[in-house]
Amino acid sequence: MSGRIEDLRRAYHRRICDDVLRQNASGVPNNADGASAASVRIGRGIVDRGDYIVTPDIVVCRKPVADEMINQNDCLLGNDEMVLHTPLRRANAQVDILHASVSCKWTIRSDCSQNARTEGLNLIRNRKGKTPHIVVVVGEPLPGRIASLAYGTGDIDCVYYFALPELTEAAADSDSNSDLLQTLVAGRRLRDISDLPFDLAI
Repeated sequence: MSGRIEDLRRAYHRRICDDVLRQNASGVPNNADGASAASVRIGRGIVDRGDYIVTPDIVVCRKPVADEMINQNDCLLGNDEMVLHTPLRRANAQVDILHASVSCKWTIRSDCSQNARTEGLNLIRNRKGKTPHIVVVVGEPLPGRIASLAYGTGDIDCVYYFALPELTEAAADSDSNSDLLQTLVAGRRLRDISDLPFDLAI
């Protein structure tokens, strides 16, 4: 059981993480000296220990499956001592299974957008099984800012734009913007919102 002071301290740290403490794209906290490896290491260690979990905007869960459903077409499960630990089986677990985490960013400003990466890294680090889909939906019109979130692998599966064909057409008057969008799409880092439900079905 936590005490009142502990609750207040945790709330204070969450406000600090929301409004003051930031990490750049390289993971260097803004209270650390980027030229000092020790300062960066200790600064990151503090961030990792502020008990701050960025919550996703949307979560997609699936229900564990009843034995009757599993045995619907064939008697796969009997009364023996098998299949006792998988959370997919309702007899083993009654809590929902996290299938996807969706972060929504209408605009991308400074490093606030990197919260999406923090969400992804937290899910990866704290998972107790398969990593869920980790995706971001954006409405930011500048391709360079979209790229700042879409480039890279490991923490985010893919970035989805709310109107990708329209964005592509609107950016066609700028060779650099058009080329950047084509690179993101060809590299499977940027897709249209219409692709999202099909990708989550996999």
